[in-house]
Amino acid sequence: MSGLVEQTCTLIFYESTHRILACLDDMISVFGEDREVVIAREITKTFETFKGGTLADVKAWMSTDPNQQKGEFVVLIRGATAVEAKVDQIDSRTAHVLGLLAAELPPKKAAAIASEITGVHKKKLYEYLLERN
Repeated sequence: MSGLVEQTCTLIFYESTHRILACLDDMISVFGEDREVVIAREITKTFETFKGGTLADVKAWMSTDPNQQKGEFVVLIRGATAVEAKVDQIDSRTAHVLGLLAAELPPKKAAAIASEITGVHKKKLYEYLLERN
């Protein structure tokens, strides 16, 4: 899921009764508790429910009412804003490669080589290094 953090489009997941709370916990750890979400439960059925808010708010609401934990779920997560997607996140493999190179080389050179290896734009990697130092 961590590769989805910087996606700017709305993300859509389908989840079951048995995994919905664990799924929300995972989403909070990956996207942060303030990311906006809409839960659609039992769409087109008698007990159809829609609940929107932050991941933390929706998780709290669902945790306190066992009836809201039943059924089939569609989870829609707001995409990252352009600012969030810009520099904040790079995947763990890219961060590892960049870290190894940055330990031995100047930031500009490390970013350029890491870009060749990973395919991530060198400006993004360079900004990432500057932000971390």
